[in-house]
Amino acid sequence: GTGITGTVFSPTSATAGTYAITYMYQDANGCSDTYVQNVTVFANPTVNFSGLAASYCANDGIVSLTGTPVGGTFAGTGMTGGSFDPSTAGAGTYAITYTFADTNTCSNVASQNVTVYALPVANAGSDNTVSYAGTYSLTGSATGGTGNYTYAWTPVADIAGNPNVQNPTSDTIFTTTIFTLTVVDTVSGCQDDDQVTITPLGGPLSANATALPDSLCDGDT
Repeated sequence: GTGITGTVFSPTSATAGTYAITYMYQDANGCSDTYVQNVTVFANPTVNFSGLAASYCANDGIVSLTGTPVGGTFAGTGMTGGSFDPSTAGAGTYAITYTFADTNTCSNVASQNVTVYALPVANAGSDNTVSYAGTYSLTGSATGGTGNYTYAWTPVADIAGNPNVQNPTSDTIFTTTIFTLTVVDTVSGCQDDDQVTITPLGGPLSANATALPDSLCDGDT
């Protein structure tokens, strides 16, 4: 019958349907008999799920997934019930699966890989002072992530020149200024911020003119 090879029946080879499997025997006298049994092969359920992106940053929020048909089970690193938490999973690539079994106990599994990227760590330097109306050389750096970064400093109005470089120079500083460095990992798109406070020392110079005595007669020296 369909799906039979020798004495082995393969449901996979037979595919879904109902088949008559026949066993025939003939003895030495030429007498024979046949036994027939029907077998039904059920199709596996079609299983899939949605809601999972290809990648996340480690600080992204929890994501709810939807499995089809409903009633199956999700599994994988970072999964709790039907929710995936990138921060719980941590950096790495993981296989998320959804398994569903129907009323015939036939089951199927859908799987998708997801990558969680480690965050870059921005460093805007240590808080410092500068002479009143002076400029300050900002020193930005980054670690972690994939090692490929862009840099952006704000407030832009307080930067002399291009604010989108690693180590720009400030404009003249008259009041305490907080500079924010934003580092973006160009591979993952993940980002981190850090701040540095620069405080001016002293203040504007002032001069007053006086005359002693404050009154003179014509001809006095």
